[in-house]
Amino acid sequence: MFETVVPQIDPIAVPAPVWLIQFLLMFTFILHLLAMNFVLGGGIIAAVSEIKGRRSGVQHHFELSRRLSKGLPIALAFTINLGVPPLLFLQVMYGHFFYTSSIIMAWPWLSVILFVILAYYGYYLYNFRFEKLSGTRFWVVGGSAFFLTIVAFLYTNNMTLMLTPATWKEVYVGSASGAFLNLGELTLVPRFLHFFIAALAVGGLVVILYGLAKQKTEPEFSKWAIKYGIWWFLIPTFTQFIVGVIFLITLPRDVMLLLMGGSITGTVFFLIAIMGAIASVMIFLLSLQRDEPKPLLYAGFAVLLVTIISMVFVRDVVRSGYIAEYFTLDQLQVEPQTGIILLFFLLFIGGLGIVGWMLQKTTQSVKA
Repeated sequence: MFETVVPQIDPIAVPAPVWLIQFLLMFTFILHLLAMNFVLGGGIIAAVSEIKGRRSGVQHHFELSRRLSKGLPIALAFTINLGVPPLLFLQVMYGHFFYTSSIIMAWPWLSVILFVILAYYGYYLYNFRFEKLSGTRFWVVGGSAFFLTIVAFLYTNNMTLMLTPATWKEVYVGSASGAFLNLGELTLVPRFLHFFIAALAVGGLVVILYGLAKQKTEPEFSKWAIKYGIWWFLIPTFTQFIVGVIFLITLPRDVMLLLMGGSITGTVFFLIAIMGAIASVMIFLLSLQRDEPKPLLYAGFAVLLVTIISMVFVRDVVRSGYIAEYFTLDQLQVEPQTGIILLFFLLFIGGLGIVGWMLQKTTQSVKA
């Protein structure tokens, strides 16, 4: 039986309070999560709409696919760039776990770059050659969504592997091929499905938002898109309740109990997330019965934002619970560097402003 070996903490001191880095990790991860979910969920919706359009002859399906084709490559660029900050903050706090799991995965982890490039090319081809591709559009956009699904699965492998140091040495010694996947982990599939299904729901939300933006100029298409997007949100969310329960019961008992009274933070945010998910489903169901659903839909978006934020906090509690036996954040050496921190925040706020401006311009071009 191999003993558990966890690398030592990086001797370089953390240049900011741990709570600040933890906050930045969760804040930037939320931004990345929203963009990433649209890129994956939007690609799948575009592919399915291509099939539904050919079978039903409803032109709205093709029109939605065409408009999604404009936003997908741009959204993928946002996803990649917004994914860098949370990955860096993760490495600052949990680098000795993350680097180890990445090395053990080896080639599958490195292949993420290849799959992202292929997905990128596919989305751009789908956009620039939309009319010429005609009957092959499904395969192009569907292929890109498939590559991104593989990326999501590989990321889930790494994130679960970094939380289970007890398996590292045995895997490292026994997997000479350098192509390890964490398939023996009980939570792997539920965790992956949890994120995959959420991507479909968020893709539906983007379709709803686009429909709302077209209410005045294209009322018929707007009404169809809003209803279509609502169902893309509702069906995955109903499925998510089942997957969520499975994910919960596959967690180690001590970690699961953190969400059921063992941790005040974990329990409170877990309850908020559950109640928010239920409330959002009820709100969107009610909106289907309204001639003017906009107020209810915006209320649903607000509830969902709170739900997503709560789930990110829950995720952080689960991660801490997994590795508490080996490491806690108070073990990090901290030497605050005020000047660097202030410079970072100036650049960070300025960067957010530029990203917001770019997003506004991008939205205007996609609406056209």
